[in-house]
Formats: sequence, C-alpha cells, structure tokens
Amino acid sequence: MLGPPSRALRHGAVMLLAFVSAPATPQQVWTPPGLESDPRIDFDLSAWLVTEALLTAPPPSFEEQVVERVNQERLTCAVAGCPKPPLKHQVNLLFAAEEHSESMAVNDYFSHVDFAAGCSTPFTRISNAGYTGWTSAGENIAVGYSTPTEVMNGWMSSLGHRSNILGDCESIHPTLHCPYRELGVGYYNQAGDLGNVDRDCNSNCTCTDVTPPECGGVSETCSAGAFFHYWTQTFGARGGSTGFPVVIEREAYATATAIVDLYVYQPPGSGAQMRFANEAGGFTPFEPFTTDVTNWQLSPGDGRKAVIAEVTTSSGTFRTCDRIWLDGSGDTSFLFAEGFECDGLAAWSDVVGGL
Repeated sequence: MLGPPSRALRHGAVMLLAFVSAPATPQQVWTPPGLESDPRIDFDLSAWLVTEALLTAPPPSFEEQVVERVNQERLTCAVAGCPKPPLKHQVNLLFAAEEHSESMAVNDYFSHVDFAAGCSTPFTRISNAGYTGWTSAGENIAVGYSTPTEVMNGWMSSLGHRSNILGDCESIHPTLHCPYRELGVGYYNQAGDLGNVDRDCNSNCTCTDVTPPECGGVSETCSAGAFFHYWTQTFGARGGSTGFPVVIEREAYATATAIVDLYVYQPPGSGAQMRFANEAGGFTPFEPFTTDVTNWQLSPGDGRKAVIAEVTTSSGTFRTCDRIWLDGSGDTSFLFAEGFECDGLAAWSDVVGGL
C-alpha cells in the first residue's frame, strides 16, 4: 500500500530525499511529508587465488567511509533500542545504490524513481540487482554534498533520513518499521555537471507538477543543479540462508589489531548453535548462539581478512561472512587469499562443509 511521498529538502546546492518501507510482506510505504528537519555468497575453495597482493589497506572510498559513519551513528544514537546493531555492507545493495547515483547524474534527475529505466522504484532496483527475498527496504538519496561527512551530516539532520539510518521508522509513524540488517552506498562524481537536473520530489517521474509546500517549500523544477555529487543509500533485510550477516568490528574498513569483535544477526528457529572460521579454514566447535562475539583472532599477517559464520537452528543452516583489512599489525609474513570473496552472486559451495 502506498502512502504519501517523502518530502524533499533543499539548502543552497544540496538536496535530500528519503524513502522507506515496512517489513513482513514487501510493502511499499513512503515517508509522510512534513517530518524532516533539514534537507549475497560465492564461496569455492578451489577458486581461491593466494597471491602476493597488497598487504596495506588502500584508502577507504567515499562509500566505505559512509558505511563506517552509519554504524558509528547506530552505536552512539539516543533513540529507542540504541545502541543499534551494525549494518553489513552488502554487494547487491551496493550495486543498486551505485547504479542509481550514476543514473541520476548521467540522466539529469533527482528522484527515488529512475527516469532512465521506466520510472523503476527502489524496490524494483534492489530486486533487479539480486537482492531477493527482502522483507524490509528503504533508500536515502542526496545531491550536492562533496564529502562523506557533509552528506551524513545532512542525512542525520533530517528525521526521515535519520530514521532509515538508525532503523527508527517508528519515530515517523508507529506502524512503520525498518529493521534493516544490510546496506549499500553509492557515490558518483559528475564533473562538468550542468544546471539541468529534473527535480522530482514526489517520485512520479515528472518535474513540473508540485508546488510549495509539498517539496519543503521549493517547487519541483526541470532545471535544478549543477550538483556534481550524487549519493544513494539502500537499506534492506532479507530471509534465506545468507540473510543474517556476521559483521566484523561494526563494519570498520580496517583494523590495526588482529583481535576483533563480531556481531551475528540471529536467524529464525530454536536451538541456535554457531561456529566460525577464518578464510584459511578450520571451523571452531559449535557453541550456543550469541549475537556478540568478543576477542575473535583473525588469521596472521597484514592483509584483507575474512570471518565465516555458520549458524544452525531448527529452521536450517545459515552461512555468511564478512571482510576487513588488517593493517598495522607489523606481521607481513602471511599472504592473504585475494580471490576469496564473501559476497558473490552465487550460492555457497558445498565445500564449505569441508572447512
């Protein structure tokens, strides 16, 4: 059931829009207007490529910096249920977010619907990107902000966007829920952007049909911009065997110590047991499930690491993994598995049982 569109916010050469959904069956629920205050696992051991790769983490991208800031905000928040669990940076949501940011820039529009793809909604786009079986989804977009800090400050200053980031949609309306577990972030920098952006604040794929105050006091226009910087956050929660992620160090990009903390989302079913392994294999014995795992030891040596989690319940077996750079331990004697990837598009290989 669709509700009213989200309200847009504009301050100078920056703008924001938020879009949220309720959980359970995929319902599409828009953020009510007037509430903002400012604008999957390809795992195949035979395919691992152990190479002499970089042992030092490259600088984090703008997208990875936004992910870290999101999870910091969820840790230090003050709304009901805080601190909130960290969100896992998920590849299909990442693809959807990057595609939408690029599409907005290249095709000169600012909207939750894709003007260049038949006015597809965020829900259609994440499904098309392979994020299937989702039960809750949402999106934030912004333009004009030149750094991760600026765009996060803008989103956190707006109730609708902040509610998506914190999973606090009840603050918008008591019937709205957004128990997200994963997110994707997309950033696109369009040099030479022109002032011809179609601004569509009610997501109906036009730019000329709304007048104040429905768009935060600024009319829709077919000549907004130039903005140069285009941002998208996509949020989601899904079922299935890979929909309950493990997150290392609140999805930090890098760590200087091999001792890390893990957060594991609990899948459905009773009698939950869990076990873990690093990318080199060798599962720990099963133990009773707990969401917070402290003092996990990453594999030795600087480089990009992976932690694999397997949880069994009465409902089945749930497997997922996460990655982090170990950078600064001083141990460069171990070559890491560069070909290992947690978030491929295929299902887990049967060889996982042989670890």
